[in-house]
Formats: sequence, C-alpha cells, structure tokens
Amino acid sequence: MKVALVSSSDSYHNDFYDDMPERATDGVLGFLDMNQETKTFLSELDDVNNGDMVISRNFVKYLTQTTANAEDKLDHLLTDRELRILEMIGNGSTNREIGEGLYISEHTVKVHLGAILNKLHLKNRQQAAAYIAQKRVTDELVAGRK
Repeated sequence: MKVALVSSSDSYHNDFYDDMPERATDGVLGFLDMNQETKTFLSELDDVNNGDMVISRNFVKYLTQTTANAEDKLDHLLTDRELRILEMIGNGSTNREIGEGLYISEHTVKVHLGAILNKLHLKNRQQAAAYIAQKRVTDELVAGRK
C-alpha cells in the first residue's frame, strides 16, 4: 500500500506541516498540494503510485525548515559509525554487507542499529531506511534551490 497526504498550501486552510518528517518515517511517500495544477497533481500521484517519494514544490519550504534543526540534531545524536551504518541501510545493505564493508561483525551491526533506532525514536529498519531516504530528498531539494 502506498500512502500520500494531500493538503493545501494556501493560507486559508491553515493546514499543519510540522510533522512532515515524522510522516515520511512512517512510510508516507507523498506530500501533495491540492492547490497545484491538475496535471501536475496527477503526475505526482502517479509517481507515488510507482513507489517514488514526492513532495510538492510548495511543501519543500516547510520540510526544509523542519529538518534544518533535525540535521544538526542528527550529527550530534549519532556517532560517525552510526551515521555510516544508517547511510548503508538507506542504500539497501544487509547487516552482513554492512559488517563486511565496515570490518565489523553482524552482531555489532545489530547493536549499532539498535542504538540508531533508539536515538532517532524509530521502530524498525524500514523506518530507518525511510528516515535516511527522506533526509536525502530534503538535501537534494535544498541543493536544487540554492
């Protein structure tokens, strides 16, 4: 099942955007603006249906504002090793592959993964992968706006 949240970017509706990063880690693939052109909306909806993460242009600013503090927090919360493991999880690496790549045992990878999940208040490996995917999307969108 693929989930997209549809909301309004106009000031009239006063929709709430602060929880966008948390929604992404919960598995939401799309944050779609119902105020955009129908053609664009349908195209983005189709992308979500194909499994792509989509954030409508008008929501990028809300996501980048919210995640700016999270970026600093992430660098302070996780060790360098934990950050590397989180990146490898985001690339789809198994515990065995991570262990081989970092020259540590699978058990040590599991211990690090447990610490990552605990520090980021995530429930499982899938949420960790969604978390890093959302971070990458945000980084790409911010870089594209500069």
